[in-house]
Amino acid sequence: MNLKSKDGFAVKLEQIEIELSLLSYLEGEPLYIREKILNEDIPRRFENRNCGLLVKVPPQGQLPEYAFFMHLISSKLVSQEPYMDYSSLVMVWFQDELPVNLPQALQDQIGEVDWATHAKDVMC
Repeated sequence: MNLKSKDGFAVKLEQIEIELSLLSYLEGEPLYIREKILNEDIPRRFENRNCGLLVKVPPQGQLPEYAFFMHLISSKLVSQEPYMDYSSLVMVWFQDELPVNLPQALQDQIGEVDWATHAKDVMC
């Protein structure tokens, strides 16, 4: 699926994951769980991957029902390093309902993102 970022980068959807936002937490204080997920669990999940990471933090309160993980790549680099092959970004956001029109929902999300700021160049 081809998408376009706010700053005009043509990006390709590599993978989309949709999970319950509590990410395997069965019980506990909702605000503590929220902070742990946003500040520890998600960054740790992607720390060894060669990609940029953008977590769109939801408004205060309990996390919305679903967490969306969109893995994207672009053939255009964000830097001028000659030895890099492409740029990559994992974008995470939360919402309470599953979208009726998933392609449009994905475009709406990436359409708000400045790719050059958040993506990371990758070498194969």
